[in-house]
Amino acid sequence: MDAQFAKVRIQGIVASGPELRYQTSGVPVTSMTVSVKREAKTPSGWTTDFLDVVVIGDDDHEHAENAACFEQGQLVCIEGHLVTQRWDSWQGRQRVQKQRMAVKAVSIEHCECVPHGN
Repeated sequence: MDAQFAKVRIQGIVASGPELRYQTSGVPVTSMTVSVKREAKTPSGWTTDFLDVVVIGDDDHEHAENAACFEQGQLVCIEGHLVTQRWDSWQGRQRVQKQRMAVKAVSIEHCECVPHGN
């Protein structure tokens, strides 16, 4: 049986960040928030969600370091998987955070996951 992954593909706008850091092993990690619109029961028919995205450098560190060059307001395409982190706060409450771990992060002009007009 093949392993199942929670794959995600996000097309949105860089809302904050990106912030590049390096792990002690030298692997680059870029964190940012991406805003996406979705249909909802609101007067306008749309609402905006803000998603935390983490881009971890691959063997050549290309994607994490490229994602660090994104600018706020830039349209981007993120491909990766969903990760849920659970922990207990210092108050003893259970906390949950969902992050999108990117395998690929590109500016929309170079995005293979979004069809371009003819």
